[in-house]
Amino acid sequence: MNWEAIGAVSEIVGAIAVVISLVYVAAQIRQNTKMMRTAAKQSLTEASQNFIYTAIDKSEEWVKLMTGDNPSTPEEDARMSLLVRAMLRGFESQCYQYESGLLEDNEWNALQAAIKDICSLPGVNKYWQQLKPHMSERLKKVVDG
Repeated sequence: MNWEAIGAVSEIVGAIAVVISLVYVAAQIRQNTKMMRTAAKQSLTEASQNFIYTAIDKSEEWVKLMTGDNPSTPEEDARMSLLVRAMLRGFESQCYQYESGLLEDNEWNALQAAIKDICSLPGVNKYWQQLKPHMSERLKKVVDG
């Protein structure tokens, strides 16, 4: 038996196994990325639906946020502040999803425009100014950019 020949065959078999493993890993990464993008899009859809449902449930507060009217009571002020804070945290999550490559450019452009429009509403902007120091730099760039 020629040990050099056996060694050479073993090296070839090992190299082929490595290539097959790399192809398999690449396919798994592609599939995982696809699943992550799908989950991000589902999350975005759910966040939009929740935003709409909250606006319906808290319509008086949202009207004041849209028009810039002052809250009638300290409790209403707290609810409005918490509504805006929750919305901004959702926006931060969506910014992160884009930066992570989970959202397409066209989705991000539409989302970015919506974030700017919502944050420019007089009442929302008032709370944005109060909450801004506690928000991420990426969201500040979107809103103030």
